[in-house]
Amino acid sequence: MCIIVYKPAGTECPSKELLETQFRNNPDGCGLMFPTVTKDGSKRVMVHKGFMRFEDFMRCYDENKSKDIPIVMHFRITTQGGVKPELTHPFPVSSNPAHMDFLDYTTPLACVHNGVIKLTSSYTVTSCSDTSKFATEFLPLILKSNDLSKMTENQKTLISRLVDPSRFALMDYNGKVVLLGNGWVQDNGLWFSNQTYKIDRHAPIVVMPDKKATKSKYGCCKDEGDAKFYPIPNKFCPAMDNNWGYCSHCAYREDCNAHK
Repeated sequence: MCIIVYKPAGTECPSKELLETQFRNNPDGCGLMFPTVTKDGSKRVMVHKGFMRFEDFMRCYDENKSKDIPIVMHFRITTQGGVKPELTHPFPVSSNPAHMDFLDYTTPLACVHNGVIKLTSSYTVTSCSDTSKFATEFLPLILKSNDLSKMTENQKTLISRLVDPSRFALMDYNGKVVLLGNGWVQDNGLWFSNQTYKIDRHAPIVVMPDKKATKSKYGCCKDEGDAKFYPIPNKFCPAMDNNWGYCSHCAYREDCNAHK
């Protein structure tokens, strides 16, 4: 499922305890972005990602956090592409796929995503994810400017419809942030892309009816026996029961229209 945490400028920075819960719930890597000014005076988005350990993320977060600036953070659960630093978020909005693998960089415009984009999904590809593919093949065509203040309502609607029911957050070089998609939750000045931010929802390994524990390629039980990573769904959907796949909606007790 993943989760996006957005701290607007002027809002108190989220605590270590809150962020650690997000990492426990989404343990496949994380990253963050915030506006910066380079040595030559250019305004950019600073991105640091590829953190596979929470301690490394916190060191970066503590060095860069400030009440005065907006910060967007992303905590990942792998559904496509595998668990690797290069596929953590944020991604630059760029037509060059090689840019998606950068871990520390500045860019005029960057994005993070929560959900699964059917349009760009491919469970057989390991070189990219649905998000990185969307950031290279669609966003550069839709967004004619790196300045989000020039983004039209039609552009917002188009992106939201293409990624539905996912959520997207975009940040530009001026520090402007645009949240897209339904399901955003505001709590104490912070924005969360879903409602899993308060509770550690992970429990023992998923066991299917009349079957041994799954060994799904896409994250349900990638390390069989390690109890802390794996959620138990309220009900079993066809994706998990029949195809041994990974349904993030069911796993996080959200409504899953495809598997009701």
